[in-house]
Amino acid sequence: MFQSIEKFKSLSASRTDPKFWAINIIEASRLCVDDRETKHFYSFVTSPYQYNYNHVESDEYRTLGDVTTSTELNDDPYPAHMETQVFRNGDEYMIYNKNTKGVGLVTVSEDEKCPM
Repeated sequence: MFQSIEKFKSLSASRTDPKFWAINIIEASRLCVDDRETKHFYSFVTSPYQYNYNHVESDEYRTLGDVTTSTELNDDPYPAHMETQVFRNGDEYMIYNKNTKGVGLVTVSEDEKCPM
């Protein structure tokens, strides 16, 4: 079994109060050494009684990371007036889509009837 899962089991057994739920997950997940172990860890955490090592290892078990690195995504291009910027920080992605035409932008009026 993976070290992260064993750590989670021991933390959950010793710190049973619900206030430790997130802390147990965070501390144990730091022991994940690669994406494969992370996949197993979160599969176990979300369903410990139904966790199945062989199922997680099978091609049938897919994570978002598996899908985004494959060609299965529908890559319909954005319209020409849309600009997309992708920023990656570790495993987190921030995607910004900007309308460069200015269509649909809200304009601010200095009308006295319109509270600011």
